[in-house]
Amino acid sequence: MSYYKQIDGKQYDGALIEAAEKAVAGQGDGRISKKDAEALLKQVKDGDKYTDVEKATVAYIREKLKWTEEADEFFRTEIRKWAGERGAKGAKGGAKAKGDVKIDAKMVKSLRDRTGAGMMDCKKALIEAGGNEEAAVEIIQKKGLAKVAKKAGAIAAEGLVHSYIHAGGKVGVLVEVNCQTDFVARNEEFQQFVEEIAMHIASEKPEYVTAEEITADAIEKQRRIFKGQMDEEAKQTGKSKPEKALAGIIEGKLNKWKKGCVLVDQEFIMSDDKKTIATVTDELSAKIGEKLSIRRFVRYELGEGIEKKKVDLAADVAETLASA
Repeated sequence: MSYYKQIDGKQYDGALIEAAEKAVAGQGDGRISKKDAEALLKQVKDGDKYTDVEKATVAYIREKLKWTEEADEFFRTEIRKWAGERGAKGAKGGAKAKGDVKIDAKMVKSLRDRTGAGMMDCKKALIEAGGNEEAAVEIIQKKGLAKVAKKAGAIAAEGLVHSYIHAGGKVGVLVEVNCQTDFVARNEEFQQFVEEIAMHIASEKPEYVTAEEITADAIEKQRRIFKGQMDEEAKQTGKSKPEKALAGIIEGKLNKWKKGCVLVDQEFIMSDDKKTIATVTDELSAKIGEKLSIRRFVRYELGEGIEKKKVDLAADVAETLASA
């Protein structure tokens, strides 16, 4: 049975959120599977009508929880299809053509605030989506990312090498971010992006720019560490897991480790909606109209790698008293 749940002053379907959170908790890798997505879709459809509360809840669980790519693609596609059917059944005199939907300035502004796209692009996306803002966001994102994909083979050799020293002088970062032209390199928004990337590196301590940079030896070393941890846990608890389950847990830990140490896969600290560095980079690339890429970085932390002398104050005091 559905019930309303207030989060940050907004109303959501509490039962749907609870079901989604249980699905996440039940998975070893902490992601909603396609089977879970099918169950969540059925729960949405049981309501018969696709209300504003359900729309907001669907957007919430897709944004706040982790999904497998297969599950997210399935759920997103089926929800859009079902929402379209609900809209068609509710229209007077049969299905309403997308172009007949009334799009007002408030709807356009709301979409623009969320995506940063142009006013006309927002209006066209809303018309194409039949007035559904969530679907319009996806349309804009797809079109924006399509522009980025076309530029994937372009050479980005201009840009900035930027230095950032954290307050107190304890941490420093050098980062190179590339674009295609010197004109964009002087762009204020691009320069702010580079500064924020450097701040993110200082805060989140990534080790690699992309997953492709992780060597097979590093992955194997981490696999042995996780295997050792699981073996130690089994000794402590007296409970061992089947080999297949153990392998799945270790793979889940490896994926989480990779996500934590790869810069482009980390959640951007400046993003309110938990977008990754890769997503933010692609969105800015689409907005600016040039290929952008983070090429390399170095992070320095004061005293890193130096073995510091440990002072035993009690022992020093005892030694002083004994020699007095």
